[in-house]
Formats: sequence, structure tokens, C-alpha cells
Amino acid sequence: MLKPALKTETKQAKKTETAVSTASEVAGTDMASIISLLEEHRASSELAQREHRASISADFKAAFAVLEAKLNQTQTTVAEHGEQIDSLETNANLQDQRLRILEEKCAVLADSNAKLRLATRSLKYVFVT
Repeated sequence: MLKPALKTETKQAKKTETAVSTASEVAGTDMASIISLLEEHRASSELAQREHRASISADFKAAFAVLEAKLNQTQTTVAEHGEQIDSLETNANLQDQRLRILEEKCAVLADSNAKLRLATRSLKYVFVT
């Protein structure tokens, strides 16, 4: 049986032998096959980039569609609130006008009441005397 140190040396020797044989195979291939491999890699890389861009574009379009829908809903809500505020302001102005008219009438009635009380006192004084 092999000792652990000897096993390690044997494994390393096999790795070195494999690396040397791989290097010689690569060195043995001609330039045309290397260029062909590079072209295939470039083409597949470009295809992957296009697919990735298309995927990102689709994601952005979906996200923007959701945001646009939310924006439209928010704008509609803001417009409705604006209309409600205008209506409340109009009604507040009408109520203010009505209140002023009532205050004026109340002042006139208070003045008339004071005059009538004075006249009533005068009449009581005349009839009593």
C-alpha cells in the first residue's frame, strides 16, 4: 500500500502530466480553431447581452406601467380633492354671506326693539299719568 505522502506526490504528478498534455494540445491546435472559438464565444456573449438587455427593458417597462397607473390614480384623487375643496370654499363663502345678512338683520331688529321699548315706556308713562 502507498504511503499518504507518496499518494500526494502521485496525484501531483498526474495533475502536472495532465496540464502538460493539455498545454501541448492547445499549442498543437492551429490559429484558425482558436479564432473560431473566440468568434463563437463573442457571438454567444453578444446574444446573452441582447437577451439580458431585453429582459431588463421588459422589467423597466412593467415597472413604469405600474408607476404610471399609480400616478394616474394619484392625479385623479388630487383632482377630486381639489374639486371638493372648491365646493367647500364656495359653500363657506355662501354661509359667510348668509351670516352677514343675518347679523345685519339682527342689528336692525335690535335697533327696532330698542325704539319700540322706548315707545312702550313712553306710552305707559302717558297712560299712567
